[in-house]
Amino acid sequence: MRHRMQYAVRIAPIVRERLSVFLAAMAAVAFCAFQSFATVALADEMNMGVVNERALRALAVSGQRVTQVSLGEDHSAAVTSDGSLWTWGHNRYGQLGDGTTTDSSTLRRVQSLPPVTAVSLGGGHSAAIDSDGSLWTWGYNFNGQLGDGTTVDSSTPKRVEGLTGVVAVSLGSWHSAALTSDGSLWTWGENINGQLGDGTLDDRLTPRKVEGLTGVVAVSLDYRNSAAVTSDGSLWLWGSNDYGQLGDGTVDDLAHPVPKRVSSLSNVVAVSFGDGHSAAVTSDGSLWTWGVNSSGQLGDGTRKFNPVPRRVDGLSGVVSVSLGSSHSAAVTSDGSLWTWGNNSHGPYGDDTTSSYPVPKRFDGLSGVVAIDLSDFHSAAVTSDGSLWTWGANSDGQLGDGTRRDSPTPVRIFAGEPVSVPVSPDPDVDYVYRLYNRWTYEHLYTTDPDEATSLQAAGWTYEQVGWSAPKTSDRPIWRLYNQWTGE
Repeated sequence: MRHRMQYAVRIAPIVRERLSVFLAAMAAVAFCAFQSFATVALADEMNMGVVNERALRALAVSGQRVTQVSLGEDHSAAVTSDGSLWTWGHNRYGQLGDGTTTDSSTLRRVQSLPPVTAVSLGGGHSAAIDSDGSLWTWGYNFNGQLGDGTTVDSSTPKRVEGLTGVVAVSLGSWHSAALTSDGSLWTWGENINGQLGDGTLDDRLTPRKVEGLTGVVAVSLDYRNSAAVTSDGSLWLWGSNDYGQLGDGTVDDLAHPVPKRVSSLSNVVAVSFGDGHSAAVTSDGSLWTWGVNSSGQLGDGTRKFNPVPRRVDGLSGVVSVSLGSSHSAAVTSDGSLWTWGNNSHGPYGDDTTSSYPVPKRFDGLSGVVAIDLSDFHSAAVTSDGSLWTWGANSDGQLGDGTRRDSPTPVRIFAGEPVSVPVSPDPDVDYVYRLYNRWTYEHLYTTDPDEATSLQAAGWTYEQVGWSAPKTSDRPIWRLYNQWTGE
């Protein structure tokens, strides 16, 4: 089974005072960008007309904002503003953390965790940080990637002993890393390519500190490589270099078990890996890429391999980057989403399968504040706290209640409270929402005869609103199950 090849950088949400200057500057830039983002309104989706029912599944967990999203190979997770963790998709190894090994095409809340602040997913395992700085892991554990001293899978979260003050976590396919508040980096799991950075090729079943690195403020892993950004803006890489992903101008089949600084880059604030390609964002908003380029995933207008970082022309104000197996995406300070590379599974979200060797602005979403790519599915968070997914969906990893691929973004979590439709006609008692379970279409009507007629044809309906004059004395009740998300 092919495991996910890329995991976006996890910037520490809490650091000690000695790192505060570095992160404060980054936070100021992000906050200004966030303030300028446009809001995507549900009314634009609905227009009181026919819409795919998949988008309405966002109503099920409305009322909270998504603060972070992470994608594994075939499973997904999101953290909401109340500290809840939601998971969905493939669950063969218990990576959804719900105590079962049953897949889910809808969001499930992980009940056994305290409030969490961050999440990261690997190929078949998962990790979350709670508000006390403890790290919890679950799922696949063949190489000891759960850090619990065993190689036994777990379908429920277990606290990783020996780690405190954890502020960031990143998972590769078979190895894991955590950053603590003192700027130390800890790694464990598979080490065949030296991706643990401890100078050996030995797997580790428990966390071990990476010596020689101090002041670490961010960490990112893929399945064969690891990266760290330090408080002085230096980028350190180690692991495999078969496609030049270490960025030092060399290519080899050797393991590189010791972190090495990328001398050609400075003032780095974010880093991400794909399947043989790499990317870094610098403090001036520039994006740099290197490595394999067979699908144009470097965004330089060619399909030529490049083992040294090269600036991507045409992009400025980049605030975050995420890489998939052979495609790439970046978010700019105006909330725009840019994608390029292989599009055979629709990662561009533009309803095409055309690939591009240069960044293309995606007009289907605005106000984007975060993006994460997996091999074949993608997710974005918008400034209103909504979560959108698209791409492959064979295991329900899009979270829209189906197993059908979607080439365009589907909103699965509505970040802001949603208004009930109201008819402007004072003679109308109710607004009816009708839903076709076979075609996933829905429509709104104020005609009870039409509602009855469509119900006879196989549609279901419910009364979801009424005329404005009757609102005060005829309340509607919105029920929410915090355990199932319904």
